[in-house]
Amino acid sequence: MMNKIVAAFLALLSSAAIAKVTLSPERLWELKRISDPSISPDGKTALFNVKYWRDTDEHFQSEIWSVDIENGQETLYLQGPFVSHARFSPDGKSIAYLSRSTKEEKLQIFLQSRSGSKAVQLTDVPDGISSFKWYPNSDKIMFSTNVKRGLSLDDYKTFKETKKGSKVTAQVYEKPFVRYWDRWLDDDVETHLFSVELKSRRLTPLTPGSGFSLPQFNMSVGSTYDVSPDGMSYIFAYDTQHDLGTSTDLIYYDGKSKAFVNITPENPANDSSPKFGPDGQIAFLQSRMLGFYADKRRIQIYDPKTKKTRQVAKSWDRSPSGLLWGAKAKDLWSTVEDQGRVKVFQIPLTDDVPKAFTEKYSYSSLVMNSDGSRMIALQQSLSFPNRLVSLDANGGALVPKLLSRQNKAQLENTELGKVESVTYKGSNGRDIQMWINYPPNFDPKKKWPVYLLMHGGPHGAINDQFHFRWNSQTFASWGYVVAWYNFHGSTGFGQEFAASIVKDWRTLPYRDTIKAAEFLGSKPWVDKKRMAAGGGSYGGYLATTLLGAEHPFTTLINHAGVFNSFTQVGADYGVGKNLRGPYWDDQYSFLEQSPHWHAAKFKTPTLIIHGQKDYRVPVSHALENYNVLKKLDVPTKLVYYPDENHWILKRHNSIHWYEIKEDWLRKHNKALDRS
Repeated sequence: MMNKIVAAFLALLSSAAIAKVTLSPERLWELKRISDPSISPDGKTALFNVKYWRDTDEHFQSEIWSVDIENGQETLYLQGPFVSHARFSPDGKSIAYLSRSTKEEKLQIFLQSRSGSKAVQLTDVPDGISSFKWYPNSDKIMFSTNVKRGLSLDDYKTFKETKKGSKVTAQVYEKPFVRYWDRWLDDDVETHLFSVELKSRRLTPLTPGSGFSLPQFNMSVGSTYDVSPDGMSYIFAYDTQHDLGTSTDLIYYDGKSKAFVNITPENPANDSSPKFGPDGQIAFLQSRMLGFYADKRRIQIYDPKTKKTRQVAKSWDRSPSGLLWGAKAKDLWSTVEDQGRVKVFQIPLTDDVPKAFTEKYSYSSLVMNSDGSRMIALQQSLSFPNRLVSLDANGGALVPKLLSRQNKAQLENTELGKVESVTYKGSNGRDIQMWINYPPNFDPKKKWPVYLLMHGGPHGAINDQFHFRWNSQTFASWGYVVAWYNFHGSTGFGQEFAASIVKDWRTLPYRDTIKAAEFLGSKPWVDKKRMAAGGGSYGGYLATTLLGAEHPFTTLINHAGVFNSFTQVGADYGVGKNLRGPYWDDQYSFLEQSPHWHAAKFKTPTLIIHGQKDYRVPVSHALENYNVLKKLDVPTKLVYYPDENHWILKRHNSIHWYEIKEDWLRKHNKALDRS
């Protein structure tokens, strides 16, 4: 009898030890964040960055890990609070990476032999390194950094030191672009290319004095520059408008003639992501509609020998995110948004339609070894964060092989809800794709509340990807059916669908939202009396649009949303041209589309969240919205973060953000209690 009691007690202890927890905000912040993979030239080893948070620190810790691609053995290669962007040299003997000692210092390039010798610092530039690339012969590195117009790097460093002692704090601007996301810019600073020789550490300016500079902020995709296979020539994007990179040309430096040549002067919109092939040809992406950042990116091939450009895959209605040349320059590869996922595509150098080689999950950061025999990438879904995989061809398919297991233990001990993709009829009868994240232990015989999420953009998408800032599994752990839908204007569903709202951001997405609510409300497991909706950025705009229109939601959550379309011209994106045109050309249309104009109809309890350093949607929008709701006696709460920008990025603030949302939903939507 005693043995049975002991056995039962041990079984109870064992089950308690492996009891799973839900993905709470605290649990979410325990997960490691994997990024920035690179692969050795021989395809045998991969490097990747791992960031994680410790409660004792005020910033992320960062590590560089290596993994043997054949046997999957992971090894900690480099540790430091700010190490990143590790890259193998073309000969495979060395690794360059970015690092700094403190948060206040600027990132510099360090070099280390793979044999494990002590790292050597290669650069000491005043504004730090934005990015770098190896030259093919492994004897020097090209990098981008900021420098004051007309000054050398040394003179710029002296200028910055002198400025520290000045009592004048004024900043003077003549260019329209004065601030970006969470920082004010220097009007006279440009981004330029330099090279550094490994042995002598001598710096050589490449683009200063050419009349061309690189975009300070890359609003397109992929890299903004590349080096030719012989190391003599290079190509880079030039920001013709000096704003957000909404109109970039590609400038080719011919190493033989020593001339800078604009190879895309006729195109008014973005030419981006240049990539040299093994034979010296250059693949790049081209958008053609100035002012429409979600315009389809067309694949172009430029031949420096003939000075001719041709387009491939002309009939393809998708937009690659950067390009890789395949083995022997026979094809291209890219990750591409497609129907709610980011897939790996092979792109023939003809007008044949590219082929998707993955269907499940989403992929990013695709890289290939020197002979094109092996690819690695980051893989993620709504149910797990980035993990490193190799993609090996097998019977005409790319079979992913898991390489990193950084979050294996945490995820195995975490209770997650099932996720599925559904389609419903939205505006004009168009199929709308939507993700549904069910709560853990979902019982279809019960009635569940709904939290409908509205993504930002508007020209973006919610793909099968893991979000640390808006995590659907965390929301679902509160006892909600969480739905996230790709309304009209979303990317990955064709050019016509993305461009359908360029003149009217309100009508079609609003109707898609109502149709989503009706679709969900028709399900027997949904409690139609407990439906909430919320979103950030454009999703916040859409939340305030709902506030002034008919809708079925008991409460709304507006994070960093536009309240007044007229005052949005003061945002960092307000200086750029867009297809809607300025408000004075069509004031009535702006009034109809601006949420503030419909304030007389505001009656839904609303949680408003905003950061002081948000220059994408300035904090004045939150204050206007909050004050109007108070005047109307509508239940509202303003959550203000003085040290955050458009996104809530700090650990303690992020956890608070989740907790205050949960409390608000419990109070105003009567959510199921986790207890």
